[in-house]
Amino acid sequence: MSEKIGHSLRSLRQDAEMGIKGVGPKVGVSYTYLSKVENGLKSPSRGLVIKLCELYGTSSSQTEELLKIVDEIAAVSGSVPSDVKRIIQTHGEEVFELIRTQYADIREGVDDNEKD
Repeated sequence: MSEKIGHSLRSLRQDAEMGIKGVGPKVGVSYTYLSKVENGLKSPSRGLVIKLCELYGTSSSQTEELLKIVDEIAAVSGSVPSDVKRIIQTHGEEVFELIRTQYADIREGVDDNEKD
């Protein structure tokens, strides 16, 4: 998945006719880090993707698609994005109750498996 988002970000940069050495500093990363992202060696944060999309003039729908990929990468890797961590830290019980209510059918299956 990192390769997919990296390729997309590279294409957007090239479509915007920007060089990698000039883009990095504008979004707060080194061009070598950005190169690793574009080559699928590093996964970008949501914040970096947003900054890059703003710089490249990307549509909001395309930005949302890229952010979904970032979230999928985080989910597969077992990490939690920093914005979600803050929400959980601030509203933990409400978040957990919302999840339990929203996904009660899945939760019932988990409970059944725990009995075995």
